[in-house]
Amino acid sequence: MIRRPPRSTLSSSSAASDVYKRQVPALPLAEVFDPTGAGDSFAGGFAGYLTQTMDFSFNNMKSAVIYGSAMASFTVEKFGTESLINYSGSSMTKRLEAFKELTTFEIEF
Repeated sequence: MIRRPPRSTLSSSSAASDVYKRQVPALPLAEVFDPTGAGDSFAGGFAGYLTQTMDFSFNNMKSAVIYGSAMASFTVEKFGTESLINYSGSSMTKRLEAFKELTTFEIEF
């Protein structure tokens, strides 16, 4: 896992020549107030998701990266832990829906 704002890269390999990579964009926000703690929130969201699901497969790690990025997006909206005080499961659901909308598209050709 490499965390490089504004994206995260997840790599996994079962053999040296067989590397799987996924990049995840940061969720665009109207305002970023304080980036302090965003990395810690990302790590907490990522690890918390994996612990909650108890699934450590590469596919589930991709979901954990999205969850971690969504968690970090709350942290940067206000100073310190202010935005996390009002955090709820429904607010996370809305963030995850925003992520899905950002990264899902249809192309007709």
